[in-house]
Amino acid sequence: MECIWSSSKKEELRKLLIANGQKFGFRDNSFEMFYNRLEQKPATVSIEEYKKVASFFIEEFVSEKNGFHTISTLVKVSKENRNAFVKTIKKQPNLVVIDRKETNETFLGTLKGNFELLINYSFIALFIILLLSFRRIELVIISIIPILISWVFTTGIMGVLGIQFNVINIIVCTLIFGVGVDYSIFMTTALQREHTYGKIELPTYRASIFLSVATTILGTGVLIFAKHPALYSIALITVIGIFSALLITFTIQPLVFYFIVSFNVKKGNPPFEFRRFFHSLFSFLYYGLGGFLLSLIGALFVKILLFLERQN
Repeated sequence: MECIWSSSKKEELRKLLIANGQKFGFRDNSFEMFYNRLEQKPATVSIEEYKKVASFFIEEFVSEKNGFHTISTLVKVSKENRNAFVKTIKKQPNLVVIDRKETNETFLGTLKGNFELLINYSFIALFIILLLSFRRIELVIISIIPILISWVFTTGIMGVLGIQFNVINIIVCTLIFGVGVDYSIFMTTALQREHTYGKIELPTYRASIFLSVATTILGTGVLIFAKHPALYSIALITVIGIFSALLITFTIQPLVFYFIVSFNVKKGNPPFEFRRFFHSLFSFLYYGLGGFLLSLIGALFVKILLFLERQN
């Protein structure tokens, strides 16, 4: 107060009030109480006095716990001055900067990291469950390949459309991952039953998958007409993910099953087996490497014999 109202400013204000007050009929001592108020030393207003004024919302900015008091305030700065302002405030003692943007970015980054870890664990668990169910590594590969392709396809379309990952999108992507797993398992079961029993059951399973897609789209996809950004994002990603899973399941998965199982069977050969493939590859490398090493040893041995013969 004393820094603001110096003696020169007080005198200047008094002269201005007297000069302008005479024009409107005010006497020179009309504002004497105000002048006396300026001469008084102002008293500090306690926090209890501020709390009496409900419109100040003191509880929102001042808190106390176990004798420790904190005071918070809101500062809005432009994007150009944000970094400089944060660096300046952080250098001040007893001050803590809570940047909403930085907090959201940190939270989203942690959530994305946990989501990627969850996806990895889910794939491991899915691989083990499918292996215990089908008992053939080939059928597990046939079921997992469409899931991976549909996941890459969905995220690629999200990137093309400029859809960023957020909390809602990550939850929806988890739902899409689970639905894609169901479709892939249904299709693998249908293809396996057709190959084993020779009955045409693929149209029945396809109709079931298509009905599941229709109910999901009707239940969630209609939110695409919502004006709220979060609801629109949920619907858009759901539609993209479900149609991607449907397209990959109906097109890529039968082709993968054909090249792994049916292609060799039509030629009168047993289905492709990774165990037999790796066994053959190991045997080829074993005998090939062994023959190569024996050739080197034989050539070296012949040279040694020729060298000894020349010495004798």
